[in-house]
Amino acid sequence: MSTDDASASDSPWITEQDPLLLQEIRSGRELLRVQQAVASAVAEFPPPADFFPRVLTAIADNLGFGFGAVWRPDARTDLLEPSAIWTHPQLAGEELRTATLASRLGPGDDVPGRVLSEAGAVWIRDIREEGETPRSAASKAAGLRTHVAFPLALGSQLEGVMEFMCQTIREPDPALLSWFATSGTQIAQYLDRWRAHEDLLKRDRALEAAVNGVVIADAPARGFPIIYATPGFERLTG
Repeated sequence: MSTDDASASDSPWITEQDPLLLQEIRSGRELLRVQQAVASAVAEFPPPADFFPRVLTAIADNLGFGFGAVWRPDARTDLLEPSAIWTHPQLAGEELRTATLASRLGPGDDVPGRVLSEAGAVWIRDIREEGETPRSAASKAAGLRTHVAFPLALGSQLEGVMEFMCQTIREPDPALLSWFATSGTQIAQYLDRWRAHEDLLKRDRALEAAVNGVVIADAPARGFPIIYATPGFERLTG
């Protein structure tokens, strides 16, 4: 491999390298690398504040995107609001970042909102050919062209939307869209597990703070051994 080829793989998002990048994606090498990174993040089970930046970086860096964001539904309004944002160091994306942080999206609003209304991935070949949105001017100012977004969902349960933009015009790629669908489910499973984990933590904190004693014994085991007792139980019994 020549020096130029090596630098191309180091910065796959740069416009001039896009044909080489797409060829690598079709061969499956890039997708396999990203899948391993996403699976590793899921297995390590970090909190969402650490998980999403890792996943955004892995996907964007390896698949040649210059901007990425995660949107989560607000529990009170059901509007999508930004949860994590990633921009390539060489992208002049501060205006887009600011516009994204200020946005709240309902069904049909911008590309993430279209994911809500269409209940599936949306691939915009060239944002300059689309209608104006609150973020389109900032996206164009950053030189971004193709815009892709897909749901993070378990069945009908939507956990969020993940979006990416790049500075090249890319035709819809069935293999990449299929991978996005699989990854969207995998990430939604992580979020479901994390929510259950938080519920258990809240329960444990409530039990720890309880004045009354709570004790749990293993009924099937011989002698009914105690497997859990709250501090309140310890205070009452000594």
